[in-house]
Amino acid sequence: PHSSNLLMLIHAHVHAHDIIRRQRSSRSSLASHPQNLTALSSFSIHSTMLPERLCSGLETVGMKQAHCTLKFQPHWTFSPEVLALHPARVVVPFDGQPHKTVQFRGCKVIRLHVGGFLEEERGRIMPPTLTIGGPCYYNEEDKKNFKIMMRTRQQSLLMRLVPNGELDWPDYRAFETCPRCCVRAKPGSDCRYWLLFQPLVQNSDSWQGMGIRMVCRLFCADCFESMTDENHVEAIVQGEKSFRDVPLLDVVESQGPITWLRDGSMSANSFYDGVCMNAYTLYSAWEQSGT
Repeated sequence: PHSSNLLMLIHAHVHAHDIIRRQRSSRSSLASHPQNLTALSSFSIHSTMLPERLCSGLETVGMKQAHCTLKFQPHWTFSPEVLALHPARVVVPFDGQPHKTVQFRGCKVIRLHVGGFLEEERGRIMPPTLTIGGPCYYNEEDKKNFKIMMRTRQQSLLMRLVPNGELDWPDYRAFETCPRCCVRAKPGSDCRYWLLFQPLVQNSDSWQGMGIRMVCRLFCADCFESMTDENHVEAIVQGEKSFRDVPLLDVVESQGPITWLRDGSMSANSFYDGVCMNAYTLYSAWEQSGT
């Protein structure tokens, strides 16, 4: 059983001093955060294209050229980092509507860095990172909303909607497909999933440089728990005065569905009704709060 008396990750290993205003093609402040570009600056390319055996089949050509994959290998390991995002005015993009500026109140998030690459993978995969969003359920309404939100340019024409950004990115199937086991989530089932965020990058002929977008990924509960059950973070347990290592899952579970709430004071707390949220509601809480 997970402890319910853990305080939220007061100790942050890395501090983000600036929240960068988002580009129109990104979906989260975290997508534009400088630390998400660390892999770009330190990545050494050994070949011109991501090998097909390391692909999920949903990557765009530009992603393959940038060696960005949606498929997580079973031998990869994950190490957590607590990241503090400080208060700032943040522009929240709305699909088909004017952008909205919100007062982001600041929070702490948990980021997972990937390691354990085989020698043959080094230089052929851009090391991905994940930010934990929280546990959720997945229903038909969620699928409909993610289908619209993650539409390609061709799908936009069929839906009679304007394109969602200047570049094409993977559609909702990338959200539905567990990065670890590649099994598609089934809407309407009683299964619980974990919503995480992954920054994607791709080369573009129409842009100078690389495009970046933060996308939602849905992990099977078994996959998420198996890849994090050995992880610990520093936290304070209620009634104690000093930090100590606490299992990551205990800390995440103790915060409720929104893992980034700090002291329960975030304005998005209104999204929390005491039960596990649906996937799109959880995503909307992240988006509309400015996180």
